[in-house]
Amino acid sequence: MLIEVVLEIRAEYSYFVIAYLLPAGRKGLFMPKEYDPNTLKKLHSVQLFLLKEFDLFCRNRDIQYSLCGGSLIGAVRHHGFIPWDDDIDIAISRNNYNKLISYLPELPTSFSITDPKNEKEYPYYIPRLVLNETELVNPYNQYLKFNKGVFIDIFVFEPIPSIEAGEKLFKKVSIWTTIKQRHIIPYGKPLSPGRKNAGKNALISKVLPLWYINKQLLSGIGKWHDGDYAIDLSCRFGPVKGSFRKELFENYIDLSFEDLQAMVFKDFDYFLKQHYGDYMAPPPESERQRAHDYLKIDLGEYGGL
Repeated sequence: MLIEVVLEIRAEYSYFVIAYLLPAGRKGLFMPKEYDPNTLKKLHSVQLFLLKEFDLFCRNRDIQYSLCGGSLIGAVRHHGFIPWDDDIDIAISRNNYNKLISYLPELPTSFSITDPKNEKEYPYYIPRLVLNETELVNPYNQYLKFNKGVFIDIFVFEPIPSIEAGEKLFKKVSIWTTIKQRHIIPYGKPLSPGRKNAGKNALISKVLPLWYINKQLLSGIGKWHDGDYAIDLSCRFGPVKGSFRKELFENYIDLSFEDLQAMVFKDFDYFLKQHYGDYMAPPPESERQRAHDYLKIDLGEYGGL
């Protein structure tokens, strides 16, 4: 359809910037204010509680996962949280994620899985394990209705036959994620650091029905059932650095993360070097910034953990 073609052309620039011009992710875009140390300590306690529950749930059902991103660096370099980090990231293969979803009826009622399938206004591609009755509000989700509780990001790695095939799929997901965000975020409100949801792109995105946008966004799930590689279709480093040999997802070990023995890839060195290079060297102090800029942090009954 004509509108879809126009949107894809207009979204090309956003995709190019995200995947190639800014391989370090948020660097240079914004500098969130520092947390009050006590607030970050409480947030870490609740996030660790959530990780412990997730780890136990997975082990009891033979589901394999790995810490990833800053959480994996934290386990390797700090044996816990990176002191300035403010979230937890998990990597999981598509097969293991499907197994996790099959056990959702057994998930305690205090937790939920939030993703584009079950939350109409959820603005992200990656699923999250969310702690109900808590709330984290940022400038970009404050106008949307979805479960904004304390979360663990779950990066699901899709099997792909080749890096080239993964690049094409990554591009499509990046484009339709941008289109969805422009559709659901009110016109003129913050879209991302330094950008408002305004102009022709925002107006055109609102013409398409949300069901159609979600259909396109999720069309890559299960596209291939096996492949020599697996890709994180939301990787902030781009599709090439976000693709790994399938053998990475076959062997796991435990590493200390605070007082938990958490699951990680046995070849975590391969994973971390591909994303970060010398991951054992802490960044300069000027770059030790938190990932999220929260307007509201409500830990509910868990604030005393």
